[in-house]
Amino acid sequence: MSTILPGDLPSRTLPAIGFWSALAVRAACLAATGITLELKWPNDLLLEGRKCVGILSQGRSAGGASRVVVGVGINVNRPAAVPPEISETASWLSEKRGEVDRNALLAALLGTYERRFEALLQRPEAVIEAWARLAQLNGKTVSIRSTDQDAARTGTVKEIASDGALILEVDGKIARVTLGDVDVLR
Repeated sequence: MSTILPGDLPSRTLPAIGFWSALAVRAACLAATGITLELKWPNDLLLEGRKCVGILSQGRSAGGASRVVVGVGINVNRPAAVPPEISETASWLSEKRGEVDRNALLAALLGTYERRFEALLQRPEAVIEAWARLAQLNGKTVSIRSTDQDAARTGTVKEIASDGALILEVDGKIARVTLGDVDVLR
């Protein structure tokens, strides 16, 4: 589903939107199904280590404000036929709980968006901090493939910065990552 966020958003909120959405999806899935999803930096949620949710935000800026659309893809009820290459890396909520009422899940998500929207506007850095606390990545060894690299790098997560960047220690040096695919190794 795609949701147009209401009104113009100040530019300082933009880095927090994906984290805000991930927290809202996690809360909505818990409320509607009793399932707790794992957070994966920067915009996925996992169920038992496999991708269950992907989030993509797009915006258009004018001056100091932006209009943003948040797209959320949730694997809700597993179809009868799933290609083997997908079933190895993806998961569905129904695998854990049985058939899920999509309308109830949608209502839970929209309600969560509504209740938490003011927090995004008022304290976007607190949204990122809340995401980082739940994700518990600090000190973990991760492999990251950035869009500007051919090979993956391995490093230790030092922190999630207030703007959402992943701060890694790689070969004794600090690296700041703003885009990429991260896998926790240990």
